[in-house]
Amino acid sequence: MSRPLVLVVDDDILLVAMARSHLSAAGYSVADAQLGAEALDRLDERTPDAILLDIDLPDACGIDLLQRFKRRPELESVPVLMLTGKDDRESIVRAFEAGAIDYIRKPYIHYEMLARVGSQLRIGALMHELSERNGAMTRELDVAARVQRSFLPRVAEVAGATVAQRYRPTTALGGDMCGHFIAADGRLALFVLDIAGHGSGAAIVAVAASGVLQRAINERGLDAATLRGELSAFVDIERTGFYATLVVCMLDTRSGELQLLNWGHPPPLLLERGRTRWLSASGSPLGVGIGPACELQTLALGEGDRLLLYSDGVCDVARDGFELRAQALELALRDEPTPAAVAEAALAAAASETIEDDDMSLLVLQREAV
Repeated sequence: MSRPLVLVVDDDILLVAMARSHLSAAGYSVADAQLGAEALDRLDERTPDAILLDIDLPDACGIDLLQRFKRRPELESVPVLMLTGKDDRESIVRAFEAGAIDYIRKPYIHYEMLARVGSQLRIGALMHELSERNGAMTRELDVAARVQRSFLPRVAEVAGATVAQRYRPTTALGGDMCGHFIAADGRLALFVLDIAGHGSGAAIVAVAASGVLQRAINERGLDAATLRGELSAFVDIERTGFYATLVVCMLDTRSGELQLLNWGHPPPLLLERGRTRWLSASGSPLGVGIGPACELQTLALGEGDRLLLYSDGVCDVARDGFELRAQALELALRDEPTPAAVAEAALAAAASETIEDDDMSLLVLQREAV
C-alpha cells in the first residue's frame, strides 16, 4: 500500500526541508515546489493526498493558486492547508472561502503540523469510504427500484375495461404502490396503496403489503375485516412505525358493478355519463388504531365511464391549492381521449406545480363495451 503523498509549496527552502523531514518520519511521501508554476507541474505528475500551500509565493498569490487547484476535478476533495507567517485574518478568511480546509502559522510546531495533516487525511479517507458506500447503496437502490417498478404495468386492456397507471417516486424507492389484476373470481381489481414515508423502508413495506393484499383479495374478495387484518402485519403505527392509506376496488366487467373500499385515501374521482363526482373515504387510515370502520361502496359503471384513483402527492401540496388541482383532474378525466392520456395529463400537472416532494401514483379505469 503506497504512502499518502503530501505536496509542500513554499519558497522557504529551510521550511520545506524541515517539513519533508518531519512528514517522512511520520510515514508520508513528500513532494515539494518553491514556485506556483512548479507546483502545477508536480500536480501533473501525481495527485497528492494533501497540500501545504504558502499564502505568498514569488510568482503567485497562494489564494489565486488555490482557486486554480480547486477548479481541477481531481483536486476538488484534496485538503489544502495554508501556510502563513502573517497575522492577516482577512487573507485567512479569503483562503477559507477559496476552499482551504485549515491553516498553519509559520514557523510551525512540527507536532501541530503533523496533527493537522493527519486529521485532514483521516477525514478524507472517511469521506472516500462514505462515498464508496453511498455509491454501492445507490446501485442497490436502483436495482430495488427497478424491481418495484416491474410490479407496475402502465396500460392494460381486458375484456370490458382499459386501465392506465403512472408512478413517480420522490427517490429511487417510494412508499406508493398501485396495481391492477384479474382476481380469482374473474373481476378486475385495482388499488392504490400509500405507506407513510419515503425511501427503502416504506418501499419494502409497500411491495410486501401489496402482495398480501392481492392474495387476500383472491381468497376473500373485498372483505374489509379480512383485508385490514392481513395488512396489520405491516402497517401498525405503534408496532411497526408505519401506517397507510388504501383505496381498492373490484369491477365486474360484464355487468359494470364496481365495489370500492377506502381507508383514509384521497377521494377517487368518478366520471359517469359525462359528469364528475368525488367518492369520499369511509374508513380511517390503516394502522392508526382509531376512527370509523371502512364500509363497502357499490356503484354501476356504464360504457365510457371512468374512475381515477391517485395518491395524496397528486393533490395535497400544490401552489395552486386543492380546488384548482381538483378542477384540473376533473378536466383531464372528462376531456382527454384515452385513460393513458388522462394519466399523463394529471401527473404532468401535479409534477409541475407541487411544492414539496411526495411520491405520486395514479390509476385510471375506463369501462368499455363487452
